[in-house]
Parts: sequence; structure tokens; C-alpha cells
Amino acid sequence: MRIIHSLTETPIGRALLAYFFDLPRWTLANVLLALALAPALLALLQGLTDLIGLMCFPAAMVSAGMINMAARQANEGTPRWRDVFSSFATYLTAAIVWAGVVIVLALLFRDPPPVVFFSLCALVLAFLMIGVIALFVPPLLKVKGRLVWRNALVLAVLNPIVALGLLALLAVGAWAVWISRGALILAIPALWTLIAAFSVHDRISALQSASAGG
Repeated sequence: MRIIHSLTETPIGRALLAYFFDLPRWTLANVLLALALAPALLALLQGLTDLIGLMCFPAAMVSAGMINMAARQANEGTPRWRDVFSSFATYLTAAIVWAGVVIVLALLFRDPPPVVFFSLCALVLAFLMIGVIALFVPPLLKVKGRLVWRNALVLAVLNPIVALGLLALLAVGAWAVWISRGALILAIPALWTLIAAFSVHDRISALQSASAGG
């Protein structure tokens, strides 16, 4: 019991508890994401690298549904499959993030001059820092449109370590899936989604408490 109590004091700990206490649901969500990534994997195996970004779009949409479920759990609710469609703004945000990444990567692969290359790298890093927060803003704050990105910008500026940490954790997770030859895709995506949901939820709660206290 002491271990569980200790875990509840951190967003990562709460995410771990939420993941393992609802393991069948999240495992199935991971399976759905793996199936959504199948077209991108097929394009990679066929050497059609120009199509990989396009083929990742189904996975972006499945990820948006997982984010909606994770946000409900972060809000101290029991996730349900119908929560996948609880916020359509999450799907729009995921599509924007996906499109932004695809466009910037396409420009990088055109072998631009060094100055342009480093400028694009800085741009994509800033975009991803805001984007990783923006993905969770619609279901957590119940906002849409420009408010999603405005709130995400504020949260990313005030909590750059959280944004960078989530991106780093995502990179580590992708590396773990790669070296496991895909086996860990049945565990890592949903776990990262929950960790991100609880982390962003905590930052939102802290900012709201500070605003109310001020």
C-alpha cells in the first residue's frame, strides 16, 4: 500500500497505476495502433520512403482516440471506449501536428543549405514542444480552435522541461520499440499517452490553482 501511495504522488506513477489497472483496454488500444501503422511499415519495406508520412495518418487518428481516453483517466474518470470520440478537436489537432511534421521532414530531406537546415530543426523542435501539449489540451480543457494552440503555447512556455521531457520519452519509447523489433509496441504507446496525459493535467491544474490564488 505504501508503494501505491508513493506512486500516486507523481504523474508517472499515476499513469503506471492507470495503465496496469486497465491493462486489457490499453493493450487492445496498442494493438489498434500497431494495425494503423501497418501501411507505413509496408511502405518502408517496399522502399517507398516518400509515402511513409502519408501512411502514418491512420496512426495519428488512432493516437487521437487514445489521447481522449487517457485524458478522461487523468481527470479521475474510468475510461470507456466511447471516450475515443469525446473530443473531435483532438483529431483536428493530431492532424495538424501530423501535417506539420510531414511538411518539415519533407523539406529537410531535400538537402537544404546548412542555415536553412538548422532553422528548420529549431522550428520543428518548437512546433513539437507546443504540439505535444496541444494534443492533450482539447480533452483536458474542453476547448477547440485557436484556444487549443493558445493554451498549448502558454503551457509549453511555462513548462518547457515537461514538453521536452515528453518528447524525449517519446523518442526513447520509439527506440525501445525499434530494438525490440516491434514487440514493445504492444505496451509503450498507451503507457506514454497516459504519462503525457497525467503530466499535462498536472501542469494545467497547477496553472489554474496559481491563477485562482492570484
